[in-house]
Amino acid sequence: PEGSAGNADWRLWAETWARWDPNQATKAELLQLLAAGEDAELRRVLGSRLEFGTAGLRGPMGMGSCRMNDLVVLQTTQGVCAYLKEVADSDAKQRGVCIGFDHRAGGGCNSRSFAECAARVFLEEGFTVYLYRDFVATPMVPWCMEQRRCVAGIMITASHNPKADNGYKLYWSNAAQIIPPHDAKIAALIEENLAPWPCGVTSARLRAPKPGI
Repeated sequence: PEGSAGNADWRLWAETWARWDPNQATKAELLQLLAAGEDAELRRVLGSRLEFGTAGLRGPMGMGSCRMNDLVVLQTTQGVCAYLKEVADSDAKQRGVCIGFDHRAGGGCNSRSFAECAARVFLEEGFTVYLYRDFVATPMVPWCMEQRRCVAGIMITASHNPKADNGYKLYWSNAAQIIPPHDAKIAALIEENLAPWPCGVTSARLRAPKPGI
């Protein structure tokens, strides 16, 4: 937390982060730091956040707000979802979103889990979700968006980055990556929606981008 006067605030923030974290591997790693009193390391992994911009997110996989993990993806998707509910047309939920992912895994995390976290956020809010069942190339997301007239698309990949990295590419309704001012407005809404939203989703609005895919 900005301006913290002591380690107690950082430990409280770490406890909150661990409580929110849906990934058992990264949660356990953070709890180990807490138990060991590794306050300097807690500050390092929770003292900054991956910056959201027109390229979405990109960074190493692992625990904490400065890395790509299930909780960061969940929080980011809540910001995206909140923004769509503010600015998208009335048929946005019916048109839905497309989500794809690559094969990356590391730091107790993987692309498939990130995609599923993102899908759950949208499903909980009543959006139709076209989620690929297996690894796909990045262009398959904008392709699906054009075919299904989706209002947004997400591709979980870090493209040419090292294998320990991962990323979150966001596409808008024109099937192109977002441009300003969308990025800044979404970034602000991410910060306003860090706590995981209640989740009791079913798969009723989950669709395949195309039969057999």
